[in-house]
Amino acid sequence: MVMRQSTHVKTGQPARILTVVLVLALLAASAHAQERYEVNRRENFRREPAPTGRLLASLDVGTQVLGSQTRDGWVQITVEGWVWERSLRAPDDDDEFDVEVIPPAGENLRETPNGPTLGRLGRGFLAQEVERADGWVRVSRTGWIYGPSLTSLTSGASVAAPSSEEVPADAFPSRQVSLDFAVVDRAANVLREADGDTSGTIQGGTPVRIISRSGQWVKIQTEGWVREEDLRPPTEDMLVGVTGAEVRATPSAFAGQVLQWRVHYLSTKTGTGVRSLIPEGTPYMLARGPLPEAGFIYVLLNARQAEELRRVNGIAELVILARILGVSQYLNNPVVELIEMQVRNP
Repeated sequence: MVMRQSTHVKTGQPARILTVVLVLALLAASAHAQERYEVNRRENFRREPAPTGRLLASLDVGTQVLGSQTRDGWVQITVEGWVWERSLRAPDDDDEFDVEVIPPAGENLRETPNGPTLGRLGRGFLAQEVERADGWVRVSRTGWIYGPSLTSLTSGASVAAPSSEEVPADAFPSRQVSLDFAVVDRAANVLREADGDTSGTIQGGTPVRIISRSGQWVKIQTEGWVREEDLRPPTEDMLVGVTGAEVRATPSAFAGQVLQWRVHYLSTKTGTGVRSLIPEGTPYMLARGPLPEAGFIYVLLNARQAEELRRVNGIAELVILARILGVSQYLNNPVVELIEMQVRNP
């Protein structure tokens, strides 16, 4: 006997259709709940919402991302961009992600194929593949970024930090009536924590900002000047004192490391593809150094950094924070990627 499917809708069908419509509506509402942000300072992109979360990448100023939920001052964001196909491979035993970054020094994330950089992906960075085009792969990854480093493109405001976070060091007004500002009345000891060890002294008359209060103690912030040679990096991840000669001798030992150098800015150029570490069309700085050495350095720039350098007058001395990529093929000059820079006045 041949069974024929009824052409009539079963009693429960409208309810199921309504359920599907509601689910789709909720998904659409969820998508609209995402907010578009812009990164307002170079910041780390982490797997977990904490300073100790695994570092996945660093994002450049101006990079736009989609954000959703927040947690303890952190925002969950989705980063999307293009990566050179040769720098990727299929990950081993990972069903969640499609591609993995393989160069020891990591790889750039770009807005378009061979276009402006959005950030730097670390070695082992995992992502979903979105599409491929002419030797480039568009990838996507969700993670976390510190809220105050994002500016909402809707409201124009930064995401508020938790109340326990320190206030950024702004220039203190010369006169301001506020419970948050004070002047040290007489020389006082500065402790690492309330009732803790002494870390130094502060002279009477010094203006300070009060960050928080606890009983008879206040946590303060102040500004002043010290010699640069008396400072050390806040983290062991950054190298200081490395010479250009050391990088030339063993470039593989320094590839991917972040260092601080003083250099003389000479000119801004555009890559022609002759140097393998400087892609065609990429702006870079020709600099002399690291000072006091007399050699040359190639410093890769993004579009914003290149524009900033065009406003530098003459042969300026700069302090740069950069990541070592290697050395040039023929002249053996260090090739680095700029992270931050400041003009150093004599």
